[in-house]
Amino acid sequence: KKNEATNVWIVGHSAGAHLAASLLHDVEWRARMAERNLLPLLKGIALFGGIYHLRDILDLSTNAVLQLTEEEIKKYSFNDLDTTELTPVEGINVIVGVGECDSPEFIQSSKHYAQVFSFPRNIVF
Repeated sequence: KKNEATNVWIVGHSAGAHLAASLLHDVEWRARMAERNLLPLLKGIALFGGIYHLRDILDLSTNAVLQLTEEEIKKYSFNDLDTTELTPVEGINVIVGVGECDSPEFIQSSKHYAQVFSFPRNIVF
């Protein structure tokens, strides 16, 4: 049976928001989606309580398990990402949300990510 989906949203919370956001910055993934004519199905990405600047978790117990190095933190953090070479994804809405009880550091990180994001006309914060 043919898939008849017409509106797909990708949603992530915390580390899941980081993973969902990574799709927006993955040129190869976007090319594969476009090649298969699937990109028009993607209406938006909603990111809630995301971890965009991994340095924020460096001193938390989470990193005791992950054991991220400084190099990995820099490589996978979006707040240090050079967005000047990214091609905008047309027709995709991006929602960046935070929780009422999120720490000021995480809220600021989300705001910063939304502000430096290369698709500002599609962003809601």
